[in-house]
Amino acid sequence: MNSLKNVIVKYQSTEATKHLGGAEKVFDLTETQQKNLRDDLNNVSVRNGKIFWTILVAILAVFILSIVFVAFNQDKPDTIKTIFSITGVSIMGLIYYMVRIWKEKNYIDLTLTLVRTLDKEMVNSILLALLNKL
Repeated sequence: MNSLKNVIVKYQSTEATKHLGGAEKVFDLTETQQKNLRDDLNNVSVRNGKIFWTILVAILAVFILSIVFVAFNQDKPDTIKTIFSITGVSIMGLIYYMVRIWKEKNYIDLTLTLVRTLDKEMVNSILLALLNKL
C-alpha cells in the first residue's frame, strides 16, 4: 500500500553522508524526480480522499441500518443492546481508521504544497524531516 512514507523512501538518495552517530539519509532530487514526487503525492492524496469518503458512507450505512433494526425490534431490549454494542465497536474502528487516513492526507497535501513552492534545498530538508518523523 502506498503511503507518505513509502513515497518519500522511494525518492531517497542511495548515497548517505557520514555524521557523528551514523549515516544520515539525504535527498538529491532532480527536476524530473520532483515532478514525479508531486505526481506520486497527488495520487496517494486522491486515493486517501476516496478511502475517507468510502469509510464515511460505510459509517452512515451501519448507523442507519442499526436504527432500522431497532425500529423493528422495539420489544426486544437484549437484541437492541447486542446490536448497538456490535455496531458501536464497528463504527469506532472505522472512525479510528478514517482519522488516520485524514491525518496522512493532510500531511501529503501539505508536503505537496511545499514541494511545489519551495526551492530544492528546502524540499530536501523537509523530506528528511518527514522521513525521520514517520
